[in-house]
Amino acid sequence: MSTVTLRIYDLSMGMAAQMSEPLLGKKIDYIPHTGIVVYGKEYFFGGGIQSMPPNQVEQTFGLRPVKVTVLGTTQVTQQVFHSFLAGISNRFTPETYDLFTNNCNNFSNEVSKFLLGTGIPDDIINLPQEFLNTPMGQMLRPMLQTTQSQLNDRFEQQGSRMTFGTESGGGASTVQPSSDDQGNGNTGLKSNPKSSPDFNEPNFEGQELMTITVKTSGESKPTSIKVPVHGNVGNLMDAVQFGMKCPKELQRLIYLGKVLKEESESLASLNISEGKTVLLSRRSPTSNDASGTGNNGRSSSSSTPGISTPSGSISMETAMRSLRTAPKQEALTAIQTLVKITDKIISNPNEAKYRSIKKSNEMLKRKVGT
Repeated sequence: MSTVTLRIYDLSMGMAAQMSEPLLGKKIDYIPHTGIVVYGKEYFFGGGIQSMPPNQVEQTFGLRPVKVTVLGTTQVTQQVFHSFLAGISNRFTPETYDLFTNNCNNFSNEVSKFLLGTGIPDDIINLPQEFLNTPMGQMLRPMLQTTQSQLNDRFEQQGSRMTFGTESGGGASTVQPSSDDQGNGNTGLKSNPKSSPDFNEPNFEGQELMTITVKTSGESKPTSIKVPVHGNVGNLMDAVQFGMKCPKELQRLIYLGKVLKEESESLASLNISEGKTVLLSRRSPTSNDASGTGNNGRSSSSSTPGISTPSGSISMETAMRSLRTAPKQEALTAIQTLVKITDKIISNPNEAKYRSIKKSNEMLKRKVGT
């Protein structure tokens, strides 16, 4: 027998409780990320299915649970449980993660049902849809999807992802990082079978081409690549593979908050045209970041600075209320502008020029207000 415990973390670090009412018109105590603790390990979904001791989760990602709930006691053995995880692993991969429809809480719910016959509390499962049902939720969705992608990169690079293979007994085998991998970001992911991949130039002969800018997270210098005007996501991935020497299977391309997954999807349908910028988040199963800063140069410290209101400025709560009550198109323009500003800071964490804005900037006044 083993006790099954649900650990609930607040991804907003207290911001949801502070800002949800003026922003959404209803109080939300936290933005939940959940993990199931059983057999002495915490199992959660993010960058694949992860398995880590609970204290290691806290130390690695700087997360502290806001609530810990004992769900019950299971008779299921760990071997049978790992076989179950192997069976559902193709539905819980970095590519299938979706902040609203296939997230860590959906995974925890399935695991709880398998171990105990009952799921986790409904309010945790239903929260994403309740949020999306609000007008502001729809407008904030692209920004949150970008945040989702960055968080999953961190889980994938710094976690202990489970891999599954078939043993003689038909069970699942769990691959943990070896001692040689400790501290270098290896998550137990199987490496690219091609040790020296061929980065052949894609053949776009006879097609009208356009120039797209590709920006890599954490790097200041963007790369210009050529893709067909009437091409698709697959063509874009081929061009990135050749121009940036990044294999397709290690690419996560993001445009306006959307992760580009379907290679057959046309660039035109995504409004990707001449001069547009696409974000490339490289999957790096053997990241060797000696700085200890984790993803995109950001510290994994759990400390969250307080929010202060400079003299002469309105409070964040007042600003959010103003945004919520503004005409939809004005609010959307303001949010898109703020997302671009924030993305500059995230992508260039060490450049001070992106951390200040001139109040006299007329374009900013026009799009965001005073």
